[in-house]
Formats: sequence, structure tokens, C-alpha cells
Amino acid sequence: MKVLPLKIFALTLLLACACSADESLKLNSNYPNELINTWVESYEEGYGMYRPSDYATFPASRFRQAYNFMSLNKCEYLVLSPTDGHYMANGFWEYDDQQHSIRIFKSNEQLLRELKVTSISSELLLIEL
Repeated sequence: MKVLPLKIFALTLLLACACSADESLKLNSNYPNELINTWVESYEEGYGMYRPSDYATFPASRFRQAYNFMSLNKCEYLVLSPTDGHYMANGFWEYDDQQHSIRIFKSNEQLLRELKVTSISSELLLIEL
């Protein structure tokens, strides 16, 4: 007899979690198709310049920022580690067409950074620093 209240509680908890997931971070899915790529900082050309990862062989560097913008607002970004053990972290991103900016969110939905885009093409992403 005590199993039924436990099942009802478990079902209620499951439904509550499912509903809260739908109310999570709402991201703008309108973005230029050119952004879907892995972008690597090309600071030798100038600050704020990013090239596709397969654009060229980049010179050796201790740290070269990289972003992988994927469809469905998923992304990966390179995290600078103080011990040089840099790693890619998962997150989300959106493009604000009015502000011409990319907002990158950590997986916990906290805003990580906002990049002001000054130019975008299939071979160049230029951001304002």
C-alpha cells in the first residue's frame, strides 16, 4: 500500500524536472550560416581576427583562443588553464542580429562572454576587442 504514494511522488518529481528543462535558456537560433565553424584566433594578422581551423597551419603558440559554433546553439570553447592543460568546454551560443554580437554561455547557462562582430565571412571572423 505504501508503494503507490512513492510512485506518485516519483512521477511528480519526474514531470517537474521535465517541465523545468523546457523553461531553460531560450536562445536565438537565427545566425549567419558562416558562423557554423571552428574559429581559431589568428593574432599574427591582428587582434580580434579569427580564421577557420582548417584555414592555415598556425604557428606554435602557448594559447590560441578557439570557438566551435555548432547548429542548435551548441558550442565548445577553449579554456585557458594556468597549468597549460587547456581544454575544450561545452556551452551554448546565440547571435544577436541587432547588436551584431555572439553571446557564449557556459553549460550552467551563465554568460561567459559576449563578442562584438565587426565582420563575418566564410574565411574571417573579426571581433571588436
